[in-house]
Amino acid sequence: MAPGNSIGTTSVHPGYFQFPGATLAIVPTLTGDYHASGGVDAAEYVLWRNTLGQTGISLAADSNFDRHVNDVDYTAWRSNFGTVTPGSGAGAAVPEPATLILFLVGMAAMLGRRHAVA
Repeated sequence: MAPGNSIGTTSVHPGYFQFPGATLAIVPTLTGDYHASGGVDAAEYVLWRNTLGQTGISLAADSNFDRHVNDVDYTAWRSNFGTVTPGSGAGAAVPEPATLILFLVGMAAMLGRRHAVA
């Protein structure tokens, strides 16, 4: 078996693996992003706080997978608070509605001026 390959898999691109009949994409995750929203924010803290002390498998706020939601998971959230996953769009700038209104007022003024001069 070739190094880096197992069970007939081949690496197509970093983070992608080709299996017979399927391609698997490995998407990077951010520690503390308990909702998988692409960023660590206050919503993750609320989830951590509401599940603090719970034990079991598949707990969303269990960042170290020790089957316990505890202070270690809070530390993971706190150390990444405000961070976004590159390419997630979570930190993308969104134009404010006032910008559109200002643009439309400017265009109307320019069009009104053209008709008044002619």
